[in-house]
Amino acid sequence: MRHLRMLSLASLLACLAPACSDKGWTDGTDGISTDSGGGSGDSALIDQDGDGFPEGEDCNDLNADVNPDAEEICDGVDNDCDEQIDEGVMDTYYADSDGDGFGDVDAPVEACSRPDGYVPNSDDCNDTVNTIHPGAKEACDGIDNDCDEEIDEGHDQLDYYADSDADGWGNADDVISACSQPEGYVSNTLDCDDDNPGEPVFVSLDGAVPGAIPSGGSGGSFAPDSGSGDTAPDTAPDTAPDTAPDTAP
Repeated sequence: MRHLRMLSLASLLACLAPACSDKGWTDGTDGISTDSGGGSGDSALIDQDGDGFPEGEDCNDLNADVNPDAEEICDGVDNDCDEQIDEGVMDTYYADSDGDGFGDVDAPVEACSRPDGYVPNSDDCNDTVNTIHPGAKEACDGIDNDCDEEIDEGHDQLDYYADSDADGWGNADDVISACSQPEGYVSNTLDCDDDNPGEPVFVSLDGAVPGAIPSGGSGGSFAPDSGSGDTAPDTAPDTAPDTAPDTAP
């Protein structure tokens, strides 16, 4: 009878052994499942780094700092197991090709630290010339030297007029301001037909003098030279009626 009791107790203890426990879970101390089949068990239940996520859910079960609940940091690793690397934690840098300390807005790169040849700003308006950047001295050269979207501000400029027919006389309706005379422009507005080369003729009350600029007081206007070469004064009689009142005594 006593022998039978001892046998029953041994059977009960055997049922409490790992072979009768929940199969397939390990606490991560040996990395081997306790399943009664004697194999390595289901890998989805193995948590080798002890971070609370088994291999089936952990993208790196050898690093406890890498798991679906981890915070993404800028280190070139997918820390939070979302199949993206360094998302949302990188800084933007801009190429500084001319080395003036100001970057090109059209040449950005995202990185955890500043790469060589890049700066953290995008303020350069011309990244090929190192004398053009914010804070540079504005020169009178038709260029926005200081990147303030203004050209040659602070410099005195003169008006020049288009000389489309290249006769040396300008078109008053086509004017630009510049620091120096641009090609194809002149400083006068004496051309009345800028598509017809010719010397302007000042037509006065007592004759026509080709190319002469009136000194004032004589009256008259400019007309284009017909090319006839006739510079003789106009001797035709004045046939217009005299409408001025007679004030003589």
